[in-house]
Amino acid sequence: MVREAADLDSRVLEDLTAGTVLGVEEGRWLDDEDRTPQLRISAPVKGGVTPYLASPSQRLIEPPADPAACHGIVGEIARSLQARARWRVADDSTARVREAADLRYSRVVRGLAAGTVLAVEEGQWLDDADATPRLRISAPVEGWVTPYLASSGRRLIEPPAAPTFCGGILGEIARSLQAGCALPRRDCTRWRVADDAAARVREAADLDSRVLGCLHAGTILAVQEGRWLDDADATPRLRISAPVEGWVTPYLASSRQRLIEPPTAFGVRDGILGEIARSLQA
Repeated sequence: MVREAADLDSRVLEDLTAGTVLGVEEGRWLDDEDRTPQLRISAPVKGGVTPYLASPSQRLIEPPADPAACHGIVGEIARSLQARARWRVADDSTARVREAADLRYSRVVRGLAAGTVLAVEEGQWLDDADATPRLRISAPVEGWVTPYLASSGRRLIEPPAAPTFCGGILGEIARSLQAGCALPRRDCTRWRVADDAAARVREAADLDSRVLGCLHAGTILAVQEGRWLDDADATPRLRISAPVEGWVTPYLASSRQRLIEPPTAFGVRDGILGEIARSLQA
């Protein structure tokens, strides 16, 4: 679908059929929840196209065979498209493919040998004690695999070389794998993005620091420390180490909106982190 401008609400000019070759001039990341990529094309028609959708996960445009030849944001988008499919089973592991994301009742389809390259379409965090990550694959067989085991710290799937180009929960899982920081099992550190919210991750506690990404509703967080900012709202800030390192705001005093849910079994804990958790629970 070609639109008049990069804005997703702009007028639709034309639909392009499968296999159409595009003349791409520039790229842009939209400032929305999914950090949607946009490409400006000059042929066969002038306008803007979306190369992939993070939610639901769907690739619409194929990048060049050698994305390294693309520069700037166009290069980033090209590599992100390539990275979405370049996962593989770790050298010293095997991966069990199940029919569904559920680990208890879904049928085992087959096992994949070490080194097998996977086409990964989407990711999901299970709501269990380990916040188990699951990946939906479309090749070499359709099904769901577990990229690492939190109980043993064992990595089963290797992420793409450039996980920063994966969006949504898939990107969170990829970055946690690359950082070697499987989410902890202890309830006292497992916070969660609220069901009706999204959390923006910044590089530092300062609200003017660089935005690293956005975490979707339901994402499990490993929280390391808390801080109250010296501003009019005494804004609380949480430093997280997974699924990405950075700082998030658990609630907005101005709108009374809760963005992060504290652990249900947090109990009594000293320090600022405990204060923030109890203020959210109250």
